[in-house]
Order: sequence, then structure tokens, then C-alpha cells
Amino acid sequence: KASEKDRKSTEEVVLAHYRRFVALFRELSVSGNDAGFGGVTQLEASALLMQAGLVDDVTRVADIDRCFIAAKVLPFDLRKAGANGTLGDKVLSRHQFLEMLLRVADQRYVQTGKCKSMCSAVASVMKSLAAVADAKVSELDGFQDAFHTDEVDDVIKKHHGILQEVYRRYSGHVAPPGAARFMSFGEFQDLLEAAKAYNNDFVPRRCGLAFRLGMMTQADEVFRSRFQEMSFLEFQHAVGVIAWMRSGGLTTALSEAVDSFIVQKLSPLSRRNLLRGASSFAGEFRGKANIAMTPTAFRGSMLRDV
Repeated sequence: KASEKDRKSTEEVVLAHYRRFVALFRELSVSGNDAGFGGVTQLEASALLMQAGLVDDVTRVADIDRCFIAAKVLPFDLRKAGANGTLGDKVLSRHQFLEMLLRVADQRYVQTGKCKSMCSAVASVMKSLAAVADAKVSELDGFQDAFHTDEVDDVIKKHHGILQEVYRRYSGHVAPPGAARFMSFGEFQDLLEAAKAYNNDFVPRRCGLAFRLGMMTQADEVFRSRFQEMSFLEFQHAVGVIAWMRSGGLTTALSEAVDSFIVQKLSPLSRRNLLRGASSFAGEFRGKANIAMTPTAFRGSMLRDV
């Protein structure tokens, strides 16, 4: 068993690399899931470790599969309490994905004697994953810097009515009676299909990532489903993500890309809704979104500051 000192040191290593870890989880959790959004599949986990050079004669694919299966098994008391009821039992939630990486570190470095402590073993795994993870972190940082500006805020404010109307139409259909309105991933997909939002750079398989990047990271993805429930404020952020993806990930003139996407793709949906009778939505919007808060004001709550 690991000593208390080694356990503490391992926690510090995980915290030091947590942005990298979450960046990897974000992408993997929307890549191989049949539902398009949720957790990490066995295939995606193996592919990542192969890409990082962690699969060889020491750690084989069969070893990765065993680590995946072991991490997927929840203690009986957690299962009885309904843990992971929103994800099912075929994918790894965020904490299970972390457990899998810890198990790989133990199998590859501790059990073979290459590392004398779990702390060093985890550091070695994260070092191998760094190249893949840092590219994703850098890409997201570029988007955050381009999106959270006064210019983009002005665009969001200018089109606030359109955004709110579209959000009203494509949200709330799966929310329990009496609960705050939210947009589910399925409703998000319906919106993008209706808006004909896809192009050569933003293809349907990237829809899940756009949804995930628009969402604020939640502490609890085991017992609560909040991480799958998009608020109006998060929807505004997702609009920026979509415009950014549609432009091929360019961060220059993002305000123009956001404005163009809203005017050309979302505004027609809003007008169509008004022609059908916007009065039918009276009293329907039960969410408590702060309409005065822009995405830039919201930035302090986003994962970037973790």
C-alpha cells in the first residue's frame, strides 16, 4: 500500500496536471460514445494511450482493457445510491477515467520496478500524455482569449433577443415538471440540424465537443445530471464555440464569425418561431438565467481558472 506521504504527493501531481487531464477527458467523452456525449469508451481510452506511446511490450492492450474494466466497477454502496445513472455502465465518468490512468501508472511503472513510488509513476504517465493534452489546452486557451472580449460581448448583447428566443424553442422539452429550463444534448443537436450549422470545418461528429466546451465543468458527474443540462448562459458560450469551429479554429475576428453565425443561421429560426406565434411561449421560460451577464462576465466560473 502507498504511504500517506506518497498518496499526498500523488494528489499534488494530479492537481498539477489537472487541466491537461480534463482537456483529454472533454474530447474523449464525446468522441466514441454512441450517445455522442457523456463518458470515455474503452476504444477511445486505448487509442489515447497508444497515441501517447504507453502501449508496448510492457503495457499491452489487454492490460489497458483490464485497467478500464477495473476502473469502471463502482463500489456496491455507490451503485445502490444511483451513481452514474446518467451515463450507464459502458463508459468511464471523469473520476473513473482518472482511476484508469492511475491503474496504468501502477501496472507500467510500480509493478515493474521502474518507479519506486506511485507519485513518480503518475508523473511519468502524465509526461507521456503531455504532448497530446497540451495541444488541446492551447487550442482552448486561444478560443477563450478570442471569445472573452468586449467585441464579442457587444455582438452577444446585440443579438440577445434572437439567442433567447432560439433557446426557448430548443430547450425545456425533457426537463422534469417544475424544474428550471435547460437544453439537453438532443435538443442541441436538433437546433444545429435545423439551423444547418454544419460545414466542412464543423461536422456533426464535433457537435458533442461544442456542447461540452460550452458547458461549465461540474464537480459532480456521478450523482447529478447538471453537466448534461445547458443553461442559457452556457448556450451563449456554445454559440461562440460553434462559430469558432465553423471558422476552422481561427481566433482572429471571432466577433465577426459569431455575428455572422447568429444572423445567418439562428436569426431565421427566431423569425420562423415568431411567425408561428411567439405568444405561445408566454410564461414558458422558467429558467433563472441572468440575462444581464455576458459570457465574459461568466468567465471566472469556467474551467480555465482551475
